[in-house]
Amino acid sequence: MNMKKQITAAFLAALIASSLCSCGAQQTAKPAETGEPATPEILGQKSEKGYRYTIYLGTNADESYDINEDPDGYVSRANDICYEYSSGFTQYNAVGGWLNDETGQKYREISLVYIIYDIDEDSVKKIADKMLEEFEQTSVLIEREEVPYIFYYG
Repeated sequence: MNMKKQITAAFLAALIASSLCSCGAQQTAKPAETGEPATPEILGQKSEKGYRYTIYLGTNADESYDINEDPDGYVSRANDICYEYSSGFTQYNAVGGWLNDETGQKYREISLVYIIYDIDEDSVKKIADKMLEEFEQTSVLIEREEVPYIFYYG
């Protein structure tokens, strides 16, 4: 047999042997592959899966973009809006910046950040709509992420 045929035969034999070995090494499907929900344990407790919404509300004046250095007046009004449509939330202040595409002007802004679990999307939309109107903003940023979570009681 010439050298080319020997190399081809050896290659095919290795390929067949490799295929046969992999047949016996089948793994069980993971929950995501079977369509079953994966609910990991957190601190030894079975978790729930749900959506976490994060809403960012700017506090600068809409037309002038003047910075609001003391957003405390906004906090109680925004909290009331969140209480109206949710059963609870976490709120904190953040400082961010943005660039005006038209003028190239850089702006700094204090934002109120709200994290809310156990809420439907329609209620999130109502919160956002009311915040837009109440605080005369052109937009609010909303994130939605599916996460496992628990309420830990000890």
